Amino acid sequence: MAKVSDAVNGGDAASGSRSRRKEAILAFTSDLQKRLPVDKDDSTAASALLSQVQKQAQAVERHAEKAHHDLMEDEDLEREGTNLWNLCTQLNRENMDKHTPKRPTVGSKLILWGRVLAFQILHLCHWSSKSTSAITCHLLRLALKVARLCIDDHDAQTARLVLQRAVEYRGRLHDLSQGEHDTDDCIEFETEWTVLRVALAWQGDQLDVAEHIYIRTLEELLRKVKPASAESIIDVLFQIGRGILLREDFQMAEKWLQRAWNAINNQQLQEMSRDAVELRMAILQSLVGALMSLETTASMEKAHNLVKYMESEIGDQPIILLLSLEILSRSPAEAFDSEAYADILRRMIRTFRSKDSNFKLLIHHIRKLHMKSPTFGCSVLDEFLTSLVKGRQGAWIDKTVVIRIHMAVRHRDHAGTVEDAGEALSLLEQPLSSDASISACVLIWKKIESNYSQGMYDLAELWCRLALSPALVTSGPLNIGKIQRKLLLCAIARNNPDSARSIYYTMSEDTQRDPNTQYLMYKAAVRTGDRDMAAECLGQIARASPKQLVFLYACVADGQRSGDKHVAVDALRKLADIYDFEHPGQVHLPALLRCTVMLLHTILESGEEKEPTITSLCSVFDAGRSVDSVPKGKSAEVYLVVTAAQKAPRDEDGNRLFNVRELEWFCRNSYNLGLKHAGDWDLCSVVQILTACVNIIRQFPDDIPNEMEADLSLKSIFCDFLISSALVSLARSHDNLEEQLQRYLVLRKYIADADSEVQKRLESKTLDEVSSTDLVGKLALLLAFDFEAAVALKQWHQLGEIVLKASACHDLEAFKMMADCILRAHAPPEELFSVLRKIINEISVLEDSDPARLARYTRCLFQTIAASNEELGGRLLDEACRMAGEAHGTPSAWPTEELEWFASAAYNHSIDLWGRHDNEGCRWWAQRAMGIAHYCEDGGRLEAMLRDRFDGLRLDVVDE
Repeated sequence: MAKVSDAVNGGDAASGSRSRRKEAILAFTSDLQKRLPVDKDDSTAASALLSQVQKQAQAVERHAEKAHHDLMEDEDLEREGTNLWNLCTQLNRENMDKHTPKRPTVGSKLILWGRVLAFQILHLCHWSSKSTSAITCHLLRLALKVARLCIDDHDAQTARLVLQRAVEYRGRLHDLSQGEHDTDDCIEFETEWTVLRVALAWQGDQLDVAEHIYIRTLEELLRKVKPASAESIIDVLFQIGRGILLREDFQMAEKWLQRAWNAINNQQLQEMSRDAVELRMAILQSLVGALMSLETTASMEKAHNLVKYMESEIGDQPIILLLSLEILSRSPAEAFDSEAYADILRRMIRTFRSKDSNFKLLIHHIRKLHMKSPTFGCSVLDEFLTSLVKGRQGAWIDKTVVIRIHMAVRHRDHAGTVEDAGEALSLLEQPLSSDASISACVLIWKKIESNYSQGMYDLAELWCRLALSPALVTSGPLNIGKIQRKLLLCAIARNNPDSARSIYYTMSEDTQRDPNTQYLMYKAAVRTGDRDMAAECLGQIARASPKQLVFLYACVADGQRSGDKHVAVDALRKLADIYDFEHPGQVHLPALLRCTVMLLHTILESGEEKEPTITSLCSVFDAGRSVDSVPKGKSAEVYLVVTAAQKAPRDEDGNRLFNVRELEWFCRNSYNLGLKHAGDWDLCSVVQILTACVNIIRQFPDDIPNEMEADLSLKSIFCDFLISSALVSLARSHDNLEEQLQRYLVLRKYIADADSEVQKRLESKTLDEVSSTDLVGKLALLLAFDFEAAVALKQWHQLGEIVLKASACHDLEAFKMMADCILRAHAPPEELFSVLRKIINEISVLEDSDPARLARYTRCLFQTIAASNEELGGRLLDEACRMAGEAHGTPSAWPTEELEWFASAAYNHSIDLWGRHDNEGCRWWAQRAMGIAHYCEDGGRLEAMLRDRFDGLRLDVVDE
């Protein structure tokens, strides 16, 4: 009884375990069916649920592996497994209807694993080694479906597991198959199973395995299976071939694609699915691509024959035409058949279906043809344009016309190209859209500019007329006016005034009034001598906005180029007559002055009336005259740039007419004139023009950029330098003392300004070493001029300050000039001694000083001072002795002849003192004489002679 009880208890435990396992599977499956429709669209929730489903599927799989599990033929599990399978099928279909992306999402993977779980559950409750044929077939179908889905999802591991189940089902089904019907089902299952094995091998990069399966199994199955199963085999062969083609293994790709092509051609297409036709064309396209990529004569011939065969079978289908184009495009450049390529494109145009992708494809191939043969390319595109116009395809017409213009501008330049493009535009029944017209005009404009710049005015005119065709009228009035003005330029360049007038009268009123147009008509009038029209155009320009008055200068310059200076003069006189200084109105004063300057400059360059022209130019810039001094109602003052700028006239909006840009123009031109003609103009004119430049610089506002400020500062310094140099020359050459002194007085003012600016530049530390050295050199020379002016003005007390300033320049030549100047002047002895002594000291410290010159300056100073002031002479002699001693034995040693002079002069003076019984003075001077004689390079002879003579004076005996 005890044993029976144990058995009963064991049975209860097993039953409880079975119940719990079943309830767990059912609960999870039920919950999954509720969550799956919602969680599949939430990536976070789908990822969490996917992990749970995978674990559950693995648990069911492990339980199913048990030899005698207790869930066999469980109806509840069968029902829930079937429901889960159907739900996943429905959700997958919905996903496909939503056009989900090809890349698997977490949601799609979750649905796939729902199917895997459903399959595992159905396997658990149905499969055993004694399963019936119906159940085995059902499970095999499910297994093959799941395996294919796993392969599509690139889940090779799960696919292999499921296929392993399919192997078991296949074996059981083979054992149960008896009748012919059963044999056919086995073949279909065998085919699907084999196809999946091949696909799995290819996906695992085991091409040798796939090859083995094909040779051993698939070739034979292709002869046995029904068309639907054959399509599956052909599809996998195609997928392998296409994949190998993408890897660029063209020979192997051709092998597999040829297998697919042969296989599908051996089938009855009408017995296959509708997708079989598309599959066949896809195989053809890939096979032709592989053959062409092999790039052998045989492969190219084979590809050509394949396409021709299909063309004879299905006619002018797009894919066939495209393959034909591809084969032709692979031909060598020298053997490319442009006519055949164009003929295929014409066939494509005849069968063109209104679809954006088709339009882009056709345009792409027309462009390729144009690159090979521009003539054929343009011809085919014109035919396509005609077709589009008939079909009233507005958007595509716009694009096609722009492409046609682009082809034309890339074509070689000749009249026929433009005429052909014009004929293409004439096909249009209505103008293009604004955007398309502007795009076309932009392309044409580049061609117009290119031809015009090369002097090909006839071609440029043809392009202009093309841009003005009715089809492009929507490009806008500004573009049309621009092109019409270019037509005017072409007529002027071809010296055809009648054509220019004809073009002018076809313009709109706004275009005619445009200052650009008026200027061009002025050019035409000048060339024909039509002064009335020239005056009318000038009046129109004068009444335009001040910003447009730049055309006045252009008119003047053009008048000069045409040789008719009177027209330009008339223009300036007209503007001067209407100008009101107090109320500028429409006349822009700086523009008027600029025109005047440039006209005078042109006359100057021509060499006509040189001196009066120079005087007039200087008068235009002259800052010395006062505007207020001109009688009321006269306009002469407007010709004075500086005085006009100083009055700072403003326009109606309160803006300064002489803004930074205007001031910069006048500054640059006055500077350049002075610089260019400094050597060939009268010095007074040079001073006048450069003085104007300096005064213009002073009119710049304080808030200009630092870079401009630095540039103006350097210009000012250089102007001051040139002015000072000219004033020195003028002062030196003047016989009138009063005027000479006036020149020197003005000179000192400019030098003071230059000194101040140089110091600012040097302190800014923005100059490089070369520029700094140059400025310091110029300053040194200016200070020498300043010294000369101060001497001439007898401003003796300022000389020392000038020498002190010059000491910072370390310029020997400047000190030499100062020394020579002071020595020539009749300066008071004290001032002479003080200043020349400082100069000598500065010269002595310079490394490259001239010892002979230093000795000479000291001798001259000694000669001047000693005769009138013995004390100063003695001090100077002491310094001479010191300097000679310091220089002795160095490259800077004083010349012996100078030393001999100092020694002789000092000893002679000591004798004079001895004669006056001034023994102490005699002894002091004699000792200094012997000290200087000591440094003579004469072997000590002079020193010995002086000592002998001094001893002969017997000063000690006399003292006793």
